[in-house]
Amino acid sequence: MGPPTSHATRPVFERAQTAPKHPPLYPVAIAVYLDGQDDPDRADDGTPPLDDDLLICANAWWEPLDFTIPTQDTAMTWALLIDTANPTTGHRSGGAVPGRPMSNGDRINVHERSLVIISGQRWPSDA
Repeated sequence: MGPPTSHATRPVFERAQTAPKHPPLYPVAIAVYLDGQDDPDRADDGTPPLDDDLLICANAWWEPLDFTIPTQDTAMTWALLIDTANPTTGHRSGGAVPGRPMSNGDRINVHERSLVIISGQRWPSDA
C-alpha cells in the first residue's frame, strides 16, 4: 500500500537548506505543544497550580529539520530540557543550548532521528 500521502505535518517544520531533491510524501516530523495553563485543577486553597508549557519536537527524518517556537499573545522564555542528539550537553541542536533562553518565534534545528523538548515559562507580569 505504501506510506500515507498526507502533508499535514509540512507546516510544522521547515526543511533545512540542504533538503534533498525528492522530499518524502509522508510525515517525517511532529511538534506537540502542551499548555501548562490550559484547564488547570484547583489546589486545596482554590488557586490553580499552573505548570510550564512544553514543546516537544520529534524529527524522524534522516536530515535535520527546523522547528519554530509558537508565537503567542503571552511573552514567554523557553529553555532546553532534553536533546536526544546529545543528551549530556544539548549543544547539538541549533538554537537550543542549555542556559541560553529562547523566545517565541525562535527557530530550533532538531537533528536527524532525534527529539528536543523545551520548557516555556510565562514572564512574571503575565502570570
